[in-house]
Parts: sequence; structure tokens; C-alpha cells
Amino acid sequence: MLFRAFKKTCLFCCGLICAAFLFEAVLRCIELTPAWKTLPVAEVSLYGPDAKTAYTHRKNVKGIWTTENRAKISTNEFAIRSNGRHNFTKNPDAKNIGIIGNSIIEALQVADIDTFVSQTEEILRSRINSINVHNLGLSGTTPVIELERSKYFTELLDLDTLIIINSPANLTHRIEYSQGGSLPFYTMDEIGNIRINRKYLKSRGYKIRTSIIGDAFYFLMNHSKLFTVLNNRMNRGLLDELQINKVQQTAHSSENTNTCPNEAIESLKILSQTQDNNSQRTHALINHLLGQYSALQNRTGVKIIYAFYDNWKSCPKTLTQSAHTALIAMLENNNIEYYDLKSDLKSHLPPNITLQDLRGFASPKGHLNYTGHQVFSSTLSNYIINNYSNE
Repeated sequence: MLFRAFKKTCLFCCGLICAAFLFEAVLRCIELTPAWKTLPVAEVSLYGPDAKTAYTHRKNVKGIWTTENRAKISTNEFAIRSNGRHNFTKNPDAKNIGIIGNSIIEALQVADIDTFVSQTEEILRSRINSINVHNLGLSGTTPVIELERSKYFTELLDLDTLIIINSPANLTHRIEYSQGGSLPFYTMDEIGNIRINRKYLKSRGYKIRTSIIGDAFYFLMNHSKLFTVLNNRMNRGLLDELQINKVQQTAHSSENTNTCPNEAIESLKILSQTQDNNSQRTHALINHLLGQYSALQNRTGVKIIYAFYDNWKSCPKTLTQSAHTALIAMLENNNIEYYDLKSDLKSHLPPNITLQDLRGFASPKGHLNYTGHQVFSSTLSNYIINNYSNE
């Protein structure tokens, strides 16, 4: 009786193991054929913990992204999106440009070589010898996270130029954003001292992700499609990736309404006003942020450019101009160059194409589509060539 029960248990375990190997083999075979574009696949798990920014890309990860548009993507040895054409090696004679921002720059919806950062590099390499353009974009990023990533990658990649692409809503509404304390955020005391709070370092989730258990989970996800599926099924898994995609979808959904979104109007008002306490506080935090960029510029010699774009739909012209004027003044006070990216994008639009047409794949909402990446790359490469090719 006991032997029979033991035999059944062994057969059951062998069946599970065989099923797991078969499932793993099927998933890997799908990814090796064109069938990955339609059949179920294991969506790649890109993110891991980081002490300074709470989360970041993991190094040398590759797989298929399935949200909004399917694409094969990868990260390189520096834990940033790969351009898909070369292995970057430091060259003291090469120019290095970093482009930083949120999921628009990260661009997980298209393959490595189709991102506007990769296309910008390709265009520039046809005109300038020895130049690299690095994709420092990260989904769900905040101004504080962008600053910390700017500090890190400026020195790691010997950047000559850093282009920060942002919007008024991200700059004003997310400068103190912490997602319940799971992200770094600014705090200001009674006398105006500003510091970065990293309470997530003491959270159970972060401690698990940085423990031996976390290392084992990441190892398994790197080497097993089955484990990646199981992790994704468990509400993004034990290694919760901060619900980054949900945050980004919410952030961008308002950009495609028929009128100027309320969030954009509020942001523009905060930038253009200094009378009320809320605006004064936000201005103080923004000036502190820009002061940190100015210090980075002075310390490393990197040229920092702040590229500002607002929501695609038209907002009140007088309010937009007032906000731009206020932002330019803050940038100039910190010796940071301002770049009106939106106006430049408009000048590079193909015939019968609007800014709204640059977004979305199956619907008008979402991230940059293929046309969007082409327009962004032609716009940025032209700007860089005209302004910095001889430096």
C-alpha cells in the first residue's frame, strides 16, 4: 500500500517535470519562429531593484514585450535599452549623448533598432565620426529618478551631452510623487531644506528583491520562460515591478482627449504662477532639481539640455506661453539649455500627419508608433547636428 502511494507520487512528480519541460520547449520554439507575433509568449521581465532609484533595468535581458505592440527587446551590459547594432565600448575620442525620460523614450513597444534613440544614432553616425546615443529611458520615471539616473549614467558612459525629455505634467505633478513610498521622492522641512526620501529601502518587498531569494528568482527568470510566466501570473510576481505599466497607461491616457486635459492646465498654471503656496513649493522643488543638474554640468562638463513638450492636444496659448517663459527663466538661472521639442516636432511632420498621429498602434492612444519614432529621430538628429556637431 505504501509502495503504491510512493509510486503514484513519483509518477505524478515525473509528469509535472515532463510537462514543465514541454511547456518550456514550446515557449522557446514559439519565440524562434514568426509565431511569436500572435501566439502566447512569456512577456520579458525587465526590471530589478536599485538603491538610488528603487528600480531599474536588469543587465543583458532579452525577450518579447507584449503590451500595446509586440516587439523583441533587450538591455545591454549597462542596464539600458540596447540599440541593437553594437556593443558599446568606451572611447575617449567618441561623442556620447544620453537621452533620458519616461516610457516614451524607453519605447518597449518597438524593437531595439526601431526606437528613435537608435535611429537618431544611425543618422548621426552617417554625419559624425565616433558617436554613440544612449537610451536612458525608464517607464514610470519621476523627475527625482531622472536626476539620479542622470548622475549615474553621465559618469558611467562619459556623456558629453544629456537631453532630458519631459512634460509639464511630469515635472510638476510627479516631482513629489512616491507611489506610496515605493519610489524616491523630495521632502521639504519647515525651513525649506530639501532632501530625497528613500523609505522603500526598509520595505519588505525591497529587502526580498535584494536578498539571496531575490537573486535566485531573477536567475530563474533569466533562464526559464516557464518561471517568467508564473511570475507574471502572480500579479507581476513576488518581484513586483511597481505596476509600472499601469502607471504609464494612466499617465498617457489623458493626452488624447479632444480638449486640453485638466492635468495639463493645472501643470501650466503651477509653472506660470508664484502667488499661492502650492506653486511656490513646486517652484522651490523644481529650482532645487535644476540646481542639481547645474552642479552635475559643472562637475563633469556634460552639456545638459532640457527638452520640453506639452500634451499633444492644444492648451490655452497664453497659459502655455506663460508656463514656457517661467520654465525658461528657471533653466537660464541654472545655466541649462532649453529646447522646445514640441515646436521642432511640428516642423518635421510629414504631410497630412499631426502630432496625435505619432502615438498609438491599434488605437490613437499610447506610446510612439513607428511613424512617431521616425519623426522624433529626424527632429533630434537635425537639432544635434545643427547645434553640437562641431563641439
